[in-house]
Amino acid sequence: MRCAPAQYSDEGRERLDRGLTPECMVGLASSLHVNSIMGVRMDRFLALVVVCLAAAGCGADGDNASLKDNHGFGWHFEAQGANGVILRNAPGVVAPVTVAVLADIYDQTQACTGLNAPGPFVIVVAEAVDGPGGNTIGRTYYQPPLVLITEGWSWIDTARHEFVHYLLDQAGFPRELNSAHHSPFFTDCVHSFPLLGLG
Repeated sequence: MRCAPAQYSDEGRERLDRGLTPECMVGLASSLHVNSIMGVRMDRFLALVVVCLAAAGCGADGDNASLKDNHGFGWHFEAQGANGVILRNAPGVVAPVTVAVLADIYDQTQACTGLNAPGPFVIVVAEAVDGPGGNTIGRTYYQPPLVLITEGWSWIDTARHEFVHYLLDQAGFPRELNSAHHSPFFTDCVHSFPLLGLG
């Protein structure tokens, strides 16, 4: 059972919940529900497990540096879309992206992949970012989730590509395969022309 990402205050310093939404708790309880083990009802035990998990939280506990400073980028943002996409245009960006446009691209990528998750935190930057193989025009951090997109003529395809990484990770796809682009979604759902019906 994958639980929703933990929620943080605007500054990212204060954790607002433990990452267990009511839907996650119900799903967790139903996935663990066992009427009996050796003839003993487990309902009270399962309720205790759910309460303990709610107190402990799903995933990382927020003590590491990445959770505290969002991979060095901080937690400030400009806008949030209805689908959960959080946007910040970094200083130096010449043509700022709007949250409405970015949220629409995210929705298109979800529709193409068939995968759904609350939108990620996205920062549009002016220059290439450090990636595992050197400078790159986009990067997705898995924990905590963060998508970096470099502005430019191909930023829409870059956004879709990084959204595929994010959605695969949220769906539990193995990270080593995700990082190595071992999914047809990277070709089927990234380039603008097929999604627009032009290719």
